Amino acid sequence: MWTGHSLRQAQGGLCPLPLTLLLAYDLVTCNWTSLPQSGITVILMRFHFDERKSERLRANPKRRIGFEEAQELFAHPYYLDQRSDWPEQYRAIGWVGDILYSLIFEMREDEQGEYYHLVTLWKATKEERQLYEEHS
Repeated sequence: MWTGHSLRQAQGGLCPLPLTLLLAYDLVTCNWTSLPQSGITVILMRFHFDERKSERLRANPKRRIGFEEAQELFAHPYYLDQRSDWPEQYRAIGWVGDILYSLIFEMREDEQGEYYHLVTLWKATKEERQLYEEHS
């Protein structure tokens, strides 16, 4: 089962997990269905990024991870706000291992649906750490 969601209305706040889903598409029956009110929901999150930029980030001693590792941020509670309107970008602040990171991404769409385009990342600043802690 594939489920999708939209971040178009992100106002800033802690996202326990990206479970702001209303509908799910069942690939077996080819139908949209309402999500259950309780139980376990599997979320498929697709990520795209520039592989060369990911390698440069990983080699940078101030960053030390690439986009492949940074995807872990979305598996835990994270703070989310909108960084800019044009291009429409979001900032997620959350944990990757034992380090708090900030990750900038855009929601894009292709023939398969929405996906996260990862733009850049860095270790969270003192202000970002405080923002994360205030909302957790």
